[in-house]
Amino acid sequence: MAANGYMEDEISGEEIEVEDGKCVVDGVDTWVVRDIIDMRFNQNWKAIQFNVSWEDGDTTWEPLSSFSEGLDHVMIKEFKLKNLEKYEALLQEEKEAREAEPENEEEEEFDEVEGEEEEENENDED
Repeated sequence: MAANGYMEDEISGEEIEVEDGKCVVDGVDTWVVRDIIDMRFNQNWKAIQFNVSWEDGDTTWEPLSSFSEGLDHVMIKEFKLKNLEKYEALLQEEKEAREAEPENEEEEEFDEVEGEEEEENENDED
């Protein structure tokens, strides 16, 4: 499909006008995904990202949160069918990274401060 034209809404079946790679759905500008090219695990974000080819010709890395349907987005499902091993391995990597994170950042900060106080007390005793 070209960056301008019409596409069928997957849910309602209605035709939606596409202009410059985006359309309006329920009053909100929505970018149209042409294809998902790849996926990766971003170590900094501890999250999966998808390399998205947009209908306007751009290609960007996007987090799962960019997809309103999440893992149920039709293009993500298509990517999964073509790349099942990679898909499952990266989801497992994300799960393990999240499980390894401290549950509460405040607890982590408290532990650091507590450790510094203990170190200061040891130095004061000298």
